[in-house]
Amino acid sequence: MGYALCMTFSRGAFFIFIGGASLVAVSTFRISTAELGFYMGTITVGFVLGSFLCGRFSELYGLTTMMLMGGLVACVGLVLGILLCFYDAVNLPMYFGACACVGLGNGLAIPSSNAGVVSVRSELAGSASGLSAALTVGGGALLTAITGAVLTEANAAPTLLAMMLLSSGMALLATLYVMRLDVQENPLERELDA
Repeated sequence: MGYALCMTFSRGAFFIFIGGASLVAVSTFRISTAELGFYMGTITVGFVLGSFLCGRFSELYGLTTMMLMGGLVACVGLVLGILLCFYDAVNLPMYFGACACVGLGNGLAIPSSNAGVVSVRSELAGSASGLSAALTVGGGALLTAITGAVLTEANAAPTLLAMMLLSSGMALLATLYVMRLDVQENPLERELDA
């Protein structure tokens, strides 16, 4: 469940972005649709880079470490973006740069959490995969609906980042839960590795 929840909330931050970025772009930054299309791609570019890094380093550092790094990258980027919004120092590249951190973090966390979902009990891999997919789609729909209910033109920029931070923070908590269970279930292995 921990792996599935990490994946659900990580992807939830992406769904929140997709649902609210156009309102932010129009109401706060007053950009054209062509510019909006360009900046909407920043989160995807971040995801591609994160997935590449995950493929390179997950065998070396392990699934939970990659999930932890992904959650931290996403949360730190969003916190910086929110601070810039509150101090009125944010511009278009900085704002969408914070969103690109979510893509980068998701690229690190989602492949690892997906591998974790199907590897906990190999005899239940199909059921685990189906459950995680259902949680991801249902969670994304719920988070998008909540975001749509709280976003207004007046508060769009900081609120979108705050909703993404809430989702990414929940993914980080799910990762910490998985790490805690991993340590509790394998204390002898940890001692031998040390």
